Amino acid sequence: MTANRFFLSQAARPESAVWIEGAEHHHLRRVARVRPGETISLFDAAGRQYRALVEKVEATKTHVRILSRQEPVRPARAVVLAPALLKSQAMEFLIQKSTEIALSALVPIKAERSAAKVGTDPSAVLLRWGRIAREAAKQCKTGRVPDIRGPQSLGEFLAEDQSGLKLGLSEGGGAPLKDILMSTAPIGRPGSEAGRSGGTVSQVGLLVGPEGGWSSSEENLFRKAGFRPVSLGDSVLRTETAALCAAFLVKHFLDA
Repeated sequence: MTANRFFLSQAARPESAVWIEGAEHHHLRRVARVRPGETISLFDAAGRQYRALVEKVEATKTHVRILSRQEPVRPARAVVLAPALLKSQAMEFLIQKSTEIALSALVPIKAERSAAKVGTDPSAVLLRWGRIAREAAKQCKTGRVPDIRGPQSLGEFLAEDQSGLKLGLSEGGGAPLKDILMSTAPIGRPGSEAGRSGGTVSQVGLLVGPEGGWSSSEENLFRKAGFRPVSLGDSVLRTETAALCAAFLVKHFLDA
């Protein structure tokens, strides 16, 4: 049951009084029909888990008192998925499933061959994506909501700090992703790729191109930025399928 689990928009301390409003309050009051005196579960964007006592349910907000707080268990490595921007339904599916497998961040890339556009109101789209991620976190009880960012150009993404293991799915060939991950895991041990480089990997960046593939200029750009071209084999996959398969392999082999 997930009816009595709600998103808390800010961090809170035990014994503090906070309130729930907006869509979460509506769900609590109208759907779950929670009443004063009941105990509910909460989680925030950082993955903290709470138990709280409902003290008052008003028309526009619910007042609760925090009973306990549990800090999140951090993954050994952050996984940042950067897929080419997808059409609405496929993008929302990918956000939902990325939350279920507990990715750290999702950054849509406005690739040259992307089949989708953001529209005239990017902020509204970003708000919707955030709601989808929070609902998925409720359903699968991960307690972790990925950092869902607004669409960027490939150049903008590569200009950010992309430290760690950098991988780019490429239709133009590349080493099998499984082989790269098996040679890298367990990360940081002597003899592994990370061990030879003198340190552990705290982040994995994963670029996934559009169904038309990366353009030659885009592939040259991410290769120059240190992203290693990798392949999932001979199968022809939709972008959202390839992204999820690759992300799950990364998490499986690197315990991310």
